[in-house]
Amino acid sequence: MIHYLRLIRFPLIFTAIADSWAGYLISLPAPFLDLQLSLLTLLAAVSACLYAAGMVFNDVADAGRDARIHPERVIPSGRVKLGRAVLLGLLLSIAALASSFCISFTTLLIAFAIVLLAFLYNNLLKRYRIAGSFAMGLIRGGNFLLGMSAFAQFQRMETALFVFPSILAVYVFMLTMISTLEEGESRRELFMTLTLCLALSVVGVNAFLARAHAALFLSLLTATGLVGEAILLMKNFSPASVKEMVRVAIVAIIPLDAIMVVGQGSPRESLIVFALILPLLIAFGAMRRAPLDA
Repeated sequence: MIHYLRLIRFPLIFTAIADSWAGYLISLPAPFLDLQLSLLTLLAAVSACLYAAGMVFNDVADAGRDARIHPERVIPSGRVKLGRAVLLGLLLSIAALASSFCISFTTLLIAFAIVLLAFLYNNLLKRYRIAGSFAMGLIRGGNFLLGMSAFAQFQRMETALFVFPSILAVYVFMLTMISTLEEGESRRELFMTLTLCLALSVVGVNAFLARAHAALFLSLLTATGLVGEAILLMKNFSPASVKEMVRVAIVAIIPLDAIMVVGQGSPRESLIVFALILPLLIAFGAMRRAPLDA
């Protein structure tokens, strides 16, 4: 079981759930009055399955390459057979689409677009730094849009709200650009520049929030954490530094989502999103302690 959890990057699934929950919460005119737990559950299922399927098919697409340079990974090591991984990815994709249809037809269309984009990324676009990063940004922004589409009045929603999935897309574009520095010649200056852009996007979101004062402290704290982590990693810069920075930046998506919710609603709603960092950290700790040959 642990090998399948590693294959789907289980701890990071909670960041995908945070995206769709944040999209849903900022769309509600009176969040706690209109909040439907059934929709939160369905959104969690859709986002989790989409993310997990994307991770599985990423490793399936890289199986040949990983056999040469990362033989310890679950597919090339034989811990998960390639055929079983493909089947798992297909089942997760079907589950995501079926769950999205239970929300609305619009949600189904967005979920299908994410599946298509993920396929293009895994099999073609990730070979190109900018195109691949752009695709990943669209995928994450689309996941946020999934949550927004769960709101019954989605098609009559204020256009100003659509800036938030765009901000998330920009953040993930920068994050993916950083991840491309892990292989090949690592460039310290570009690494730091992209990290500063990440931090600026976290702070810059306040310009679009209805209650920016409420979110300012959390955004400054998150941005400072990102820059501080990058400075520490620069001391002994290596591909491993890039990998660690990417991991930290992905985890920081949860505070970024919470910032958007608190700035549009109230601290109570943001806690629903921010609380997802707890199971993420617990899962990280448990999986790090688990032996590779378990």
